[in-house]
Amino acid sequence: MSVRPSEPVYIRINSDNAETMISTDWRQPSVLPVCVLKGVGLPDRDGLIHLTRPRVTLHVTFGQPPSDDVVTVWASWRTVHQCEEPGDSDCAIL
Repeated sequence: MSVRPSEPVYIRINSDNAETMISTDWRQPSVLPVCVLKGVGLPDRDGLIHLTRPRVTLHVTFGQPPSDDVVTVWASWRTVHQCEEPGDSDCAIL
């Protein structure tokens, strides 16, 4: 009897230019065109993008074969108790 790997769970991410579903399983990340990041934002030096709605962190890896035009992305939920990231506030100081 063989064991099938579990199906990844996906979450919906809305950006300025698109709406897409991203895997929450690091073993089965989503493969997306680089242009999707234009509407979400660029990752920090660790390859992370912290979103407030939904409250997730996107883990981004660039330059996967066979093309440099794609990125692999998986999402992890952030708990309310985790430290706030810069930019997580809904307030603006003018």
